[in-house]
Amino acid sequence: MSTKNLTFEHCLPTITNHAAEQWEKRVRVDEPEPLAAAIHDTFEVDSLVDGDTAFYHAEYDMLLVVKGWQVVTVLYADHDRMDTTSMRQCECGCLVDLFEHDACPRCDDPVDGKITVSGGWF
Repeated sequence: MSTKNLTFEHCLPTITNHAAEQWEKRVRVDEPEPLAAAIHDTFEVDSLVDGDTAFYHAEYDMLLVVKGWQVVTVLYADHDRMDTTSMRQCECGCLVDLFEHDACPRCDDPVDGKITVSGGWF
C-alpha cells in the first residue's frame, strides 16, 4: 500500500467543478476547508475506485479520485474497499495513517502503532 503524502510543491492537480461541488456537498461540517487547501492533508491509498489513484482525507473521511492529474470527484471513504494495512481506526471512526501520525487528525486522540522507518541507502 502506498502511503505517501500528496504534497504539491510546484503543481496542484486541476479540480473539476464536479469534484468541488461534491466536496462541499459531502463533507459533514458546516464550513469545510476548501478542497484546494484540504488536498494538502491527504495521502495516497489503494482503493477500488475508478481512477488513476485515490487520496484519503482522514479528518473529513473522504476519498479524492484523481484521473489524469485532475481531481474528478470526491467520495465518502468506503473503508471496506480500501487497503487499510498501515492504518488504524480511531474511536471517532477516522482512519489514521500510521506512517504519518500517532494521533487522530480529527479528534487528536492518541493511536498506538506508529510506524517508523529507519536506515536506508544514503
